[in-house]
Amino acid sequence: MAFRHGRSRPEADVSGPLIGVDIARSRGEAAGMKRWPSILLAASVTCAPAIGSACTLLPRPLREAGEADAQYSARARMMLDARATADALKVEASYFEEASNVYLARIVHSKKISISGLKLGRQVTLRPVQAIKGILPGRQIKIEDRVLTSCGVVGDGPATSGHVGQMAIVFDGVRNEDAAHGSQRYAFLADRAHEPRLLAALNRRKVRADKVPE
Repeated sequence: MAFRHGRSRPEADVSGPLIGVDIARSRGEAAGMKRWPSILLAASVTCAPAIGSACTLLPRPLREAGEADAQYSARARMMLDARATADALKVEASYFEEASNVYLARIVHSKKISISGLKLGRQVTLRPVQAIKGILPGRQIKIEDRVLTSCGVVGDGPATSGHVGQMAIVFDGVRNEDAAHGSQRYAFLADRAHEPRLLAALNRRKVRADKVPE
């Protein structure tokens, strides 16, 4: 599983005894996805989300002899980033194979919604713009946060954290592990993509856009 992309990306204090990596929102993300935080570094961190989500604690890397705090922090960050990228590739490839349709969509509207009586979630409207696999839906779609867990808000994917105008990659017909409601749609922001077929589609779109005269 990959790291979930979140609304915020707090700096990690890698001096703690445990490196907590929130993977509750990471299928398709480190393409990823919304974290409350997604990286928690503290001895007391325990995360037991409901509904098929999971937070995993990774042991901190061993400090090398004579390694300064800044060097250790940078090396630990690099290790986490490398893990996130590797996991993202696996997750995105899995979703790509499983999905009936994969497409680019632009966020055209975003609003806050209530989850468990709290205004913590968002609902996003997307306009499909380019098919990557399968067919392109002919109408706008909506995705939203649905469940509050001890690891944060989960639902139809981290693209709910995006802003109007941003591009997302949408997978239809997938088994969304983040959603108890049985959602078969998952979306994450396109600028978090790692999988080669997704990157190729983004590059083709950029090339076409560059050829359009101003």
